[in-house]
Amino acid sequence: MAKIPECARHVSYHAVTRYVQRLLDIELPEPAGGYPTERACAEAHCKASGYSILDVQRAIYTPGIALAVSFGVSYVGNGRFFVKIDPTNGVITTVRLGHIKSHRRMRQLSEHELRQKLRKIHRKLRRRPIGTHAIRLAVFETEHEDA
Repeated sequence: MAKIPECARHVSYHAVTRYVQRLLDIELPEPAGGYPTERACAEAHCKASGYSILDVQRAIYTPGIALAVSFGVSYVGNGRFFVKIDPTNGVITTVRLGHIKSHRRMRQLSEHELRQKLRKIHRKLRRRPIGTHAIRLAVFETEHEDA
């Protein structure tokens, strides 16, 4: 009997389909009667992407996600995508993209806000001098004591 790879046991066909749709950006039109099974849907999407189901399962089941599955975590991300894990059996049920924060940009500060920020930085430096400044003072004092 052939041994089933670890990733194949822990990644569902639905997750494979969602990975191809969301990360590889390949969307297939659904046939008239729909796909008979999730496996048929995953096979069709993988064929369109040029990868096998096992390749996609290996891409989903990374070492970090494998560790999360072993700890029983139900939702985890790896920097590229997030996965939903069924806590009862440790199977990855779906894949989705991470949060895209493109709407956040640096706001340009007004003159008044810049002055306030500068004052705050100077107050902080007066309260707590940085280490290099303290070292420079100590070196300066020892040089003048020797002279």
